[in-house]
Amino acid sequence: MKRLALLLLLLLVGMTGRAQGASALAGVDDPQLAVAAGQIAAHAGQQRLIVLGELHGTREIPALTATLLEHYAGLGPVTLALEVPHTEQAALDAYLASAGTQQDWQALAATPFWQVSNDQHDGRRSVQMRQLVEAVRALRTEGATVAVLVYDVGKDESDAHDHHWRDARMAANLRAAAAQRPGVMLVLTGNVHAMRTRPSWAPAELQLAPMTSLLLDLEPFAVNITAASGQFWGCMQSRCQALPARTQMPQPLMRSSGPDRVYDLVLQLPQLSIATLYQTP
Repeated sequence: MKRLALLLLLLLVGMTGRAQGASALAGVDDPQLAVAAGQIAAHAGQQRLIVLGELHGTREIPALTATLLEHYAGLGPVTLALEVPHTEQAALDAYLASAGTQQDWQALAATPFWQVSNDQHDGRRSVQMRQLVEAVRALRTEGATVAVLVYDVGKDESDAHDHHWRDARMAANLRAAAAQRPGVMLVLTGNVHAMRTRPSWAPAELQLAPMTSLLLDLEPFAVNITAASGQFWGCMQSRCQALPARTQMPQPLMRSSGPDRVYDLVLQLPQLSIATLYQTP
């Protein structure tokens, strides 16, 4: 315990110094996010596959992810894996290799993933997510070995709307990438996909085998990022809207180690706020 506390202190000192650059690139400059990132890194230790279970459509979680990404980029190669269709990979790679001009961004934003109308927004397309991608590009220009992997299924694939099949395919895509890529893989995904096991209290429609439960042999470190207050943008019953982000917890950080644990770590941020949803030109 003392060793973990010392490690956390060292990480917080380092991350607080860098957080202004990383989190500002992702749209939020909040020292509390550096604290949260330090807690995740300290508990994850030497784990290579870190799965961040999020509530989609917030300002804070892309910024938290950017802070973690910069931390791991300072240690060696890192891959940021995003819940975006794999068909977007070539366009993302082209943007990361570009000068990051408005014209470069417009080329990326012209791809199908970004071309959605308001009633189709599920929160994954936002100005803050764009800024997270830009944070990766900026780190690369500074010499960091950082890549982006998009691992979701394509919208037009025959079984794309079968969420059981979708989680299996996303797990397979991550497994293949983890076998080929060095360093840490930081996976940003919905909090259900991040579950290590299907909880006993799960509703009947929840996936029988969430994505991360199919990767346990790779020893993932699964984090559920919640909040004490605020809102996120998500879809329920085919309607996308602002939803409450309030989780009752006895303490803001809970670590689990039992064999049937749903997550390794549950982290409660003070507040989440709705992202600036990306609007097509």
